[in-house]
Amino acid sequence: MSSEIRQKIGTSTDLTITLASIADGAGRICTQVDNSNLWVPAVYIHSEIKSGAVAPTAGAIYKFYLVRDDGQGYRSDGLGSADAAVSTEPENARIVGSIVVTATANKVFYGDFVIQDPGYKWSLVFWNSSGEAINSTEADSYIRYSTAVPERR
Repeated sequence: MSSEIRQKIGTSTDLTITLASIADGAGRICTQVDNSNLWVPAVYIHSEIKSGAVAPTAGAIYKFYLVRDDGQGYRSDGLGSADAAVSTEPENARIVGSIVVTATANKVFYGDFVIQDPGYKWSLVFWNSSGEAINSTEADSYIRYSTAVPERR
């Protein structure tokens, strides 16, 4: 009898991150996700980011950085582990996704990507390089994740 190993996709979960009104040249880190019990090998990220009342610069980008934590106090670029503003763009954290924007005000931009081996604990930094602030309504933007775990079938 043959069997296959497939990815079992977990429930989509909102990351804890305050996305309203993030200015151009600024970012936000989400509250850390603890992966130490499951050691999930992959995470799917889905995001909707709504531009603000002033159109962003066409071809500019929103960036997503992976921040790893080794469980012993090390975090990529010395960043924190709770939902907080980030005033300096990460230098060494890995860019794991981006969204290219158009010059359209109040438009929802979609982004999805996969993080392989997110680490012991992890979080994301959303960085706005679009030329304008994102929308001021918190409910208009989100970042979610789903785990992907190998399962024998």
